[in-house]
Amino acid sequence: MFGTQPPSESTPGLSRLDVPQDVSDLVQIFLLDLDIASRHLEQALPFLTLQEHQYLERFRHSADQQRFALSRACLKQLLGAHLDITPEAIRLQSASHGKPELAPGSGAGKVHFNVSHASRYALLAISEQGPLGIDIEQQDPNRPLDALALQLLSPGERARHTPSLSAPDFYRYWTAKEAICKALGWGIGEHLVHFSITPAPTASARIHVSHLGQPLEACGLWPLAVPAGYAAALCLWRGPLLPAPAL
Repeated sequence: MFGTQPPSESTPGLSRLDVPQDVSDLVQIFLLDLDIASRHLEQALPFLTLQEHQYLERFRHSADQQRFALSRACLKQLLGAHLDITPEAIRLQSASHGKPELAPGSGAGKVHFNVSHASRYALLAISEQGPLGIDIEQQDPNRPLDALALQLLSPGERARHTPSLSAPDFYRYWTAKEAICKALGWGIGEHLVHFSITPAPTASARIHVSHLGQPLEACGLWPLAVPAGYAAALCLWRGPLLPAPAL
């Protein structure tokens, strides 16, 4: 059940995810199996504040309610363990574009984190090194990838993948670029085409990134190994944050 023991031991469905060697000492990433965790939903609900319970009611579908409640309760356990305070003492607020952050008086500024979920799984990342973005997506064979690629790929990337983009490449680009935008606190849709990424030589190597033609050396970007049928990426930003350009 959800409890006060170390989260990886006490939280159903939670496990540590292997991270690329480049960043293994800088970031902790956890994978939450929501199908397993959902059997213990009642134990998770007390971790939510009144405002979070009210937010929960806005979701129209019970699956979305469970996804939010379980990932938020798990996040509070992880942050509480990291900051050595009780999960109930963790208070979160929304920054730009709805990105959650620690509220003042709740360890704000001491730790960075990010959360993403897709269907059965949630990813949770924690670091003291800088702003984080993490993204996981389920690979859906029914998505119109060629049409969506127009909203995702830069002109150079489209030329590289003429005449069409494979499904693995599509999700590799999608998760990588969403992770960057989440680390920066930017909106997602309007900025994706302005980033260009160079595929890594190996499955776990750092991905090189540029924005509007300028290399982003502060942007650490890596693919993550997640269950079959999913793709994921991590961005760790180590430097001054870039302001979102007016588009």
